[in-house]
Amino acid sequence: MPRAITASGPRKGHGPARPLAAAGAVAAFALLWAVVEAIAASADVGIEQVVWSRYGTHLLALVLIFGRRDGWGLVRTARPFVHGWRSLLMLGMPMSYVAGAIFVGASETWALFWIAPLVVLGGQPRTSGLARWAATICACLGTALILAPGFGVARWGVLFAVVMVACFVGYLWMTDDLSDDTTRTNLFHSALWVFIALTFRMPFVWRWPSAEGWGVLVAVGLLGLLALYALDVAIRFGGPVAFAPTLCLQPVFSLILEDGVGDLGKRAVLGTALIVLATLWVLVRDQDTPRRPASGFAAARPETAG
Repeated sequence: MPRAITASGPRKGHGPARPLAAAGAVAAFALLWAVVEAIAASADVGIEQVVWSRYGTHLLALVLIFGRRDGWGLVRTARPFVHGWRSLLMLGMPMSYVAGAIFVGASETWALFWIAPLVVLGGQPRTSGLARWAATICACLGTALILAPGFGVARWGVLFAVVMVACFVGYLWMTDDLSDDTTRTNLFHSALWVFIALTFRMPFVWRWPSAEGWGVLVAVGLLGLLALYALDVAIRFGGPVAFAPTLCLQPVFSLILEDGVGDLGKRAVLGTALIVLATLWVLVRDQDTPRRPASGFAAARPETAG
């Protein structure tokens, strides 16, 4: 279970909450996530190879940019096993999506996944507050309107969507718990263990990409790295509870990338409005909440965001 989080006041290992910065960072994460998904859809290799290439590119970029500067500091952590489990959640999530898409349907699995912000709040009900619950419920209803799943009878395959939720929420909580490590170290370990696990599968599933396919894989890796960086920053500035409704912007960005603003139907417009209004409502409330003096996030611990 993650440590107690509030929308205001300093948090251990984080410094004072900054709701506006957290909302901006998680909105950037949602946009980058949508872009990564759109680009990955054009890959000419299987999903295991896409995920392996993504995290391989992620690791290579970190080593090239920070390896000489940080040395073993890029890797060193007092909690390697926690990092390992957290990293493998990033493997469990896409694999569960694929299984859910096969047994239930892609749109149904994706729609069910968006109960995740409610699960984030459920992990810390005493610090979430009724207003945040109401806003997050509205945002989740907005995702249902956008995705418009066509559920028939309940099928056991929906459990794969539940596993997706567990993987994603677990990643958020564990990232929050690991915030005493630097962002660079967290990002390195986020990719390392997925990459190692899938390396053993590559001889059995490898297909040589086209020249364009290589570009797709590199773009997915670099943009995916930026997305996880934005998420880590958002957690340090506010914590998962603080930005739960804002996560629901991801389906909005995905819809716009796919269909454009001009082709949105009435349901999609209503869903988008619910998500945006819920996000703004929580943000305004957090900005109006009195906060204790800064505990030195920017001054005493600048390296944690680096």
